[in-house]
Amino acid sequence: MDKLREELERVQGAAGKFQIAHQKTQIELNKFHQEIDILREKMERNQGESRRVQGDKEKLLYELDGIQAELEKCNMVSSRLENEKDDACADIDQSRDKYNKLQVQNQSHSSEGALSSLEEALNDRDKQMNQLREQR
Repeated sequence: MDKLREELERVQGAAGKFQIAHQKTQIELNKFHQEIDILREKMERNQGESRRVQGDKEKLLYELDGIQAELEKCNMVSSRLENEKDDACADIDQSRDKYNKLQVQNQSHSSEGALSSLEEALNDRDKQMNQLREQR
């Protein structure tokens, strides 16, 4: 019987150790489950943040496309205005050339007119001198 008692005590001791080990394992398992839950919550928050960032990214890309389209329009308008400026400058240069030519022609006509007027004045003077001579 002593042997049975010793065996029973040994089995009870082993069962006690097993119970303690089981409780420790259960505590560790509960800690792991808590850590898993915490990590799962973090992951879900990160996924939500990732979706928000992705949405922001898509919105910014859409806005960038709009800005690029506006920039292309501005470049086309700028190019058209530059061409119109060049055309206007060319028109101004042509007008200046025509004006200068007209001025030269007008000056030569004015010179001819002045010369004619001078000749007439000289003729009139000669006539007056002749009249004065005759009157003397």
